[in-house]
Amino acid sequence: PVAAFLGIPPENIYANQLLFGSAGEFAGFDPEEPTSKTGGKAVAVEMIKK
Repeated sequence: PVAAFLGIPPENIYANQLLFGSAGEFAGFDPEEPTSKTGGKAVAVEMIKK
């Protein structure tokens, strides 16, 4: 909702996808998301620039 209010398109939103186990417990982050890795913010910015 905040991104829409600010006029940020959904394709420019990068965040860690949270993973949960079958009992609802936190299981970590999706390792495929660029923001889950060291230097990932810079990668996300470059993806937005393209």
